[in-house]
Formats: sequence, structure tokens, C-alpha cells
Amino acid sequence: METSQIRLVNSALWAASADALGFMSELTDLTGLRKRVHADKVSAPIEWNRLVGGRYGAYAKLPAGCYSDDTQLRLSTSRAIRGNGYFDVESFAKIELPVWLCYSLGAGVGTKAAAGNLANASVSWFSNFYRGKERSYFDSGGNGAAMRIQPHVWAAKHLQDPRSYLTDVVRNSVCTHGSLRAILGAVFHAMILAKTINSGEIQTPQQWREVLHESRLIIDLVRSDRELSSFWLPVWEQKTGKTFPAEVNGVLEECARDVASLERKNITDEGLYRTAVESIGGLDPSSRGSGVTTALIAAALSWGYRNRPPSDAINVAANLLGSDTDTIGTMTGAILGSIADDGPVGPLLDRMYIEAEVIRLHSISQGKESASFGYPDLMRWSPPKNQTSAVGTVDNQIVVAGLGAATPIGDGLRGQGQERALWRWLRMEFGQTIIAKMRSDLPQLPRYAVAGVTQTENKVKAMTSKAQQNSLFSPDAEPGSTLQKTKPTLDQMTNDGIKSGFDPAMIGKHIIELSSQPDGIEQCVAYVAIISKARKARLDRGT
Repeated sequence: METSQIRLVNSALWAASADALGFMSELTDLTGLRKRVHADKVSAPIEWNRLVGGRYGAYAKLPAGCYSDDTQLRLSTSRAIRGNGYFDVESFAKIELPVWLCYSLGAGVGTKAAAGNLANASVSWFSNFYRGKERSYFDSGGNGAAMRIQPHVWAAKHLQDPRSYLTDVVRNSVCTHGSLRAILGAVFHAMILAKTINSGEIQTPQQWREVLHESRLIIDLVRSDRELSSFWLPVWEQKTGKTFPAEVNGVLEECARDVASLERKNITDEGLYRTAVESIGGLDPSSRGSGVTTALIAAALSWGYRNRPPSDAINVAANLLGSDTDTIGTMTGAILGSIADDGPVGPLLDRMYIEAEVIRLHSISQGKESASFGYPDLMRWSPPKNQTSAVGTVDNQIVVAGLGAATPIGDGLRGQGQERALWRWLRMEFGQTIIAKMRSDLPQLPRYAVAGVTQTENKVKAMTSKAQQNSLFSPDAEPGSTLQKTKPTLDQMTNDGIKSGFDPAMIGKHIIELSSQPDGIEQCVAYVAIISKARKARLDRGT
């Protein structure tokens, strides 16, 4: 591997390894940790037991190196990045996120509520303004966005230019989070990671301040993005009663005060780390999972442990009970891993798939056309109605809707109490391992629920070698495979309509195609609004 590829692979592997370690100590106290791992501390990934699926879920044995929602959603983001570098936000929002609910591990309330709302036909990625019993879109300021956006950095062609990846970071974030603490946390972490990879050096506290200053760039990026400026931003300002620039500046001023506090701490051991985390609310249940808080702590821990192996910093993060152990660890792992000479040792679930995915992203960053993951046709796709509807059969083969064929591992696990659902480990054809919630009598899914079913007899080949994994990303995938290309998205259609000089025939064709989607009315309105705005801008300029 060339040096730049090694940096990205190690960044991804250390991020996943840190997630796996911190997952074991997440949201528990010393008594709970002892029940989970039979020890007072975590030091290496081991097999352990956990209740999955909430209060009425099942107790499952998790394999050593099993990662949580942080890495799951990072992989979802990665798959949604097309072979040419385009972020397919519609497939991410309408396929990846709703389906993820059936196999999520350790997910936060806000992200789960947002993913569930995206299953509604009338909701688009830029209009997911949900209101739940515990959380609403506009006060969802957790780190569920910041923890998953690293693939945008790994695929960026111009790391020195934040514009090359930040619009996608924001688009990704607003699918689930409406609070600027969440969005700016994702932006800050992305810029810190990008600058670290580009320079080969961990960013200093002074550079954190520079990143905060540069983060104001998102004001212009949001205003210049068609969907964000036309649909998301006006509703955001109307619902919050705030102006976007003023709120951006307000949150960044809070971050600057936290940077001043962290700079004085000079984290070099567990005691100093605890003091630093406590000083900016990282142990307070009301703020410990904040996107900006987590991103700042990860930057500070990376700086303090810049001359030591990533494993030292990750162990410190994982053992501060009461903090967000897995997410701080996974973000720190991504940063420190990007300058590490070696990847993590020890067990890590789906190591080969994670490595293959980031190698694909590296190829994209070098300007090389790569294959794309094959999602179902969005014109016909309907998200699962509930968590147990995502797993079914097509032609007598087990499939996960939207993702493809799977083979079961072991027996199903029964839920608690009156819960009828099963939880069962599945090995996805493309290499990921999940424990999914499903019905005992699997429903027959329509063929359009997956891009293509390439195996038969309810079996898929196990991923036993790196060569097999890399073959998943061959540009020569056969028609009907999971790499088959999807039809144009709304963004691609509007681009084509504008580039055509507003050709009436093309625009009419697009409207007819969009109208056949489950959320056809909303999609047509969005398309017409974007085309009309672009046309008016041309007329105003006299072009």
C-alpha cells in the first residue's frame, strides 16, 4: 500500500477498534461493567453479553471486537458514497437509515427517532423535522452525526480545501440532527481529521481555534446548496426562531470557551483526562453526548497522546465510566490512527470489510473511478414499515431489504416478556455482520426491495480472504449484482435539467419519473422549485 492509503486504512481500523472497546463500557457504572466483562476495566476486546433491542429485546453474546452504531453508521455512510465521489444522500436517508433500525447496536434516542421518521413517504432527507416524545429534530444535538462522517474525509479529493467535503458532511448530518451543536460537532471533527491526514501531524490547540474560525464557512455552503437553502434552511429558521449565521456564531463562541479550558489541562494520564472531560460537561448526562463536546474532547485526547500508541488513548477513553466512551474513543481512533504506522491488533469484527471499504474510498480520493454499492431503485423503494419488516426472503433466499442477500449464523434469540420477534446474527453478502430483529416467519419481500439477489438456496459465500472482499468492488460487476447502478437521484436530475438549458422534454420526463415514487408529490415539488429557482437566476443575470 502507498502511504496515503495506509493512513486511511489505519484511521478506519483504529476508529472501529476503539468503538468496540468503548462499546463494552458505554453507559454503565462499575457494577454494570463487572457484569459485562467480569473486570473493573476494559483493556482489549473480548466476548461479552448485552441486551439488544431495548427493554424487551434479547440477551445476546457479542463476539470479541463487536462494534456499535458508530461504526455501523460509518459503514452506511461509506456505502452511500458513489464510485465517482458523489454522496447519494437520498439512498442514505431513505434506505440505509430506516433499515439500520433493524440491526442497530447501542443507538441514541435522537438518531433512532430520525431514522424511523425517514421511513415516512412524505419525508425527505432535507425535511426530517420530526417531533418525538423524548426528542425533536431541532434539539437533537448529540454526536450521532459527528461519529459517522469520517468517510467523507477519507474520500475527499482535496483535503486542504474544506469545501471539498464539508457540504456532504452537513447534508449527512441534517438527515438526523437539527441542532447546530450536532452539525458543528461533525464539521469540527471532519476538519480536524482532514488536516491531520493532510499534514501527518496532530492538530494543536491553536489549530483547533483556526478550525473553529473556518467552521463559519458552513454559512455560505448551506446558502449555496440548492436543497439546503431552498427547503431546509427556511424551515430551520422559522421553527427555531433564530437566524442561521447568528446561531452558528453563538455555538462557536461556546466552543472557543471550551477550547480555552481544554488547552489548560494538557491531558497526559487518566486523572488529567477526567478533569478535562469534566471541565466541559463531558460527564454531565445533559451534555456528555453533545456533538461539539465529544469532538473537542477527541481532539484534546489526540493532542495529549500524540507521541504514544493509539491504544493508550483509546484505553483512557474507554475506561472513563460515565463519559461517552465509544464515541470519544472512535473519533480519537480515527485521528490518531491516521498517523499511526500500524493498525490495531486483536479481534475486530468485519476487519476485512472495513479495510476494503476504505481502500475503495482512497481510490475515489485519488480521482479513480470505483464501483458503487447497488441500492434498490428509489423510484419503487418503500422503507420497511417497522423493524421486523426489513428481513425477509426473495426467491427462497434470506435478504435484508435495501442491502442484499444474507446467510444466518446460529439460532435466533427470543425477546423478553411478550416480545415475539427474534434476533439473529446474519452475514451480509458484501461482508458485514449484523444481529437483526426479524419475524419468526419471514415475509416474502418484493424483488425490488434489493438491487439484486446473486446467490440461491439461502446461502452466501463467507468472506474468507481479502481478495474476495476486494472483488465486491470490481467495476465489472454483473447486471443484477449488489453493485448494479441505480437510477438518477433528485440532485442528479436537477443538475441534468439545468445543464440541458431547461429542455422541456427532459424536465417533463423527470417529473413523470419522480411522480412514480412513494413520495412523488414532494419530490416533484422539490424538483420544480429547484429548476424554477435556477431558471429565474439565469433570467435575472440575462443569460
